[in-house]
Amino acid sequence: MNSILQIEGLSKKFGKIEAVKNLNLSINQGEVFGILGPNGSGKTTTLGMVLGVVHQSAGTYKWFGQEPSNDIRKKIGSVLETPNFYPYLSARNNLKLAARIKGVDFSTIDEVLTTVGLFERAESPFRTFSYGMKQRLAIGAALLGNPQALILDEPTNGLDPQGIAEIRQLVTKIASRGITIILASHLLDEVQKICSHVAIIRKGQLLFSGAVDSILGTTDSLEIGAENMVALQQHLLNYQDVKEVKQENGLLIVNFSQKPNPADLNQWLTNQGIYISHLAYRQRSLESQFLELLKNPSKS
Repeated sequence: MNSILQIEGLSKKFGKIEAVKNLNLSINQGEVFGILGPNGSGKTTTLGMVLGVVHQSAGTYKWFGQEPSNDIRKKIGSVLETPNFYPYLSARNNLKLAARIKGVDFSTIDEVLTTVGLFERAESPFRTFSYGMKQRLAIGAALLGNPQALILDEPTNGLDPQGIAEIRQLVTKIASRGITIILASHLLDEVQKICSHVAIIRKGQLLFSGAVDSILGTTDSLEIGAENMVALQQHLLNYQDVKEVKQENGLLIVNFSQKPNPADLNQWLTNQGIYISHLAYRQRSLESQFLELLKNPSKS
């Protein structure tokens, strides 16, 4: 798989504050890569460094296997700040100005407006747009010139639920075209729903990096229900590898020391005269794993 961005030992100090500490990341072509962390964890600083607008204190990074340069940066679109356009100009004319600044022609403007869902509002002044529409226009400006990678910093910040859904759909649409997306966010639900890979950072340090499925996929817990919950709980406490049994929402949540075999457990309970009505692996959430990593970074 082709490397889009390779970061090695990247660090940034602001006086005595070390905002990013020895960060190593590898992002490959076609990934929707989420950089997840609390506010102040170094996400925006990291993006600023790889875009060349913040000078690193140490470390290196390469785009597309090459050292950063003006030509390389032309392959990257980005939205780092609050959408900022001329309020009395139309969406189309604002994009024309953005195209001139980027040194690209106007041939893709209609396509970009269609992609971000603003073609029918192309002649409307920017000042008449909702915040979500402004954010989509900013993403449109970043798409001018057909970049191979797109960087978005907190793209749903300040949006209402409808605006958040629209941005999610847009990111998914852009990714389906093969554009690699690097998205910084503190919103767990956003990352879990649209990202294929995630890096979790805290205080500028990397806690985890990998496929979202790898952090969600395996579980050592089962949800179990039966008519006689008291008897079920008593028997489960005697089953092999059971670490903990607790009640939650009318079910028993059973934690094991290693991944259990539901079929073996079902047979064992049947032999004890317990007939279960519900048995399922407990789905991990990114939120639970994220909070666990923040509490216990050594587990990363």
